[in-house]
Amino acid sequence: MLRSDNIQVRSQLSTTQRRMLQEKQQVMDYLRQIENDLIEKEQIKQRESILRKDFDKLQLIHKQDRQDIEKLNLQIDQDKQKLDQLEQERLQLFKTIQNIDDNKGNLETELDSYKSAAKRLYTYFKIPFDSIHSIDQLIPMLEDRYRTEQVSQARIHDIQLVKSATDTNHEHETEEIRQLREDLLSMNIQLKQLNDANQAWQQYQQNQIILLRDRLNLTNIDNLSFDDIAQQIENRFNILNNELIELQDVKKTTEIQAVSALYIKDDLYQSKDTQTEDAQEYKPTEKDESAEILIQQLTTNSKQYEEELRELRENLATLTTQTSQLDEANQAWQQYHRTQLDNFRNKLQPSLPIEIELSLDDIAQYIANYLDQMQNERENLREQLQTSENLINDLRSQSTDNILTTQENFASTINELNQKLLLIKQQNDQLETEKFILNQQILNQESSLSKHETKPSAPDSTLSGAHLVPRHTDTPPVHESEIHSVMPVQSASPLTIAHDQELAQLRETVTILTAQCAQLDEANRAWQQYNQTQVQDFQSKLKDYLPLDQNTSLDSSAEQIIERILKTKEDFNVTNEALREEIVNIRL
Repeated sequence: MLRSDNIQVRSQLSTTQRRMLQEKQQVMDYLRQIENDLIEKEQIKQRESILRKDFDKLQLIHKQDRQDIEKLNLQIDQDKQKLDQLEQERLQLFKTIQNIDDNKGNLETELDSYKSAAKRLYTYFKIPFDSIHSIDQLIPMLEDRYRTEQVSQARIHDIQLVKSATDTNHEHETEEIRQLREDLLSMNIQLKQLNDANQAWQQYQQNQIILLRDRLNLTNIDNLSFDDIAQQIENRFNILNNELIELQDVKKTTEIQAVSALYIKDDLYQSKDTQTEDAQEYKPTEKDESAEILIQQLTTNSKQYEEELRELRENLATLTTQTSQLDEANQAWQQYHRTQLDNFRNKLQPSLPIEIELSLDDIAQYIANYLDQMQNERENLREQLQTSENLINDLRSQSTDNILTTQENFASTINELNQKLLLIKQQNDQLETEKFILNQQILNQESSLSKHETKPSAPDSTLSGAHLVPRHTDTPPVHESEIHSVMPVQSASPLTIAHDQELAQLRETVTILTAQCAQLDEANRAWQQYNQTQVQDFQSKLKDYLPLDQNTSLDSSAEQIIERILKTKEDFNVTNEALREEIVNIRL
């Protein structure tokens, strides 16, 4: 009876202990799973925050790139506006050139009238028109004519026999001749001064053209007018505009037609060359002969003397007319120069605001400075475009490097996690195998103990069914006092001795089983501690990458890690695709 009670108590205790161990194991597994889940969650949060920071940095970089691109677009728009303004100015210059051509036609008409007047003057003086190249050749001829008149007058005064009709008329005519001579001398002086002023003005124009050519690096402008020079400067502006248009990939074609200019100075020189050839045929001998003939005519007839006086008066009137015409021609030259300078300034005024007080030298220097400024702006624009292209290329390479680096980091992290999971699974399988071996050893010991107890209790009828009760090795040492409390109360008999031996053997078995249970408990706690340590190490290693829950099991943690990695990879691919689209849009 005592044995059966002991067996029942031990079976109940072993069942209760096993159930408690199972519940304890379940609770520990649940807590471990929760802990793992928390760790994994925290690691995921940390990784997500890192990715968000990286994404914010990329967005900031893209924002800065957009701002730089907007600035470059604004600069390009400003340059386009400048080009449009220059195109409008070019059209205005073309219209101004047409107006100048009209003015040239008018001046040419006036010049033809001047030429016709000069021809009439030469015809009156009987001077070949094509023999006079300049007014310097005309003045000596007039001086010779004047000296001839003086000689003839002196001869007239030397002849005492010839007298006029009345003395009063003779004195009046002599005074008039003297006055005419003085007027002729003054007119010659004025003609010479006007000729000198005209030559000085032409030389000044030539010097201004040379300075303009040297400062602006113009070619073949020695015989060109201001219109052609302005056309060359306009061509230089068009070249700069075309270079700017090439930098902005805007192809524009402009056809510049050269405007034919009239060479007034060449025509004047040509007319004077023809006059010089005829002037060489005139000989002083003819003057002397005409003077002698005139003296003879004056001595013979007073009417011839009056005729010569009339001719001198007509010559004086002609010279006066010629002087006024030359003065008008000089003023016309000055007006033409001022008109050309004003037209030149007006042509450049829309594109270059030039002051009215500036001379041609200052205008040339101003244009040279403006061309240098345009060249510098073109170089700056080219450098800015090159910088923007380098920035876009650097951004593209940096994005590609970041994508490759992130993919490599994810791949290496996934490989490390897979290796760690595989190692933990192997350790778990090994512990399960050891646990299974220990359980088999305990069951074997229990079966051997049950067999040993059934042999001495066979004669006892009350214990006939005791071997049917299952044995358990998890009997705690707390119930050992109940076994020791059973004391022998009968006298020494064979049955009592057998019971005592059985009790002693049971005590030894209980002691052995208690020691084994303690060892198993310690081994179980050590295994739990080892498993918990491994899980904590696993969670601590992954906390920088993925926030895992500390109470989550390894299987669920592995699933969460895989899900998180897949989700992160998908988000990264979406972000990468968006960044690529933004880069493509930026390039466009």
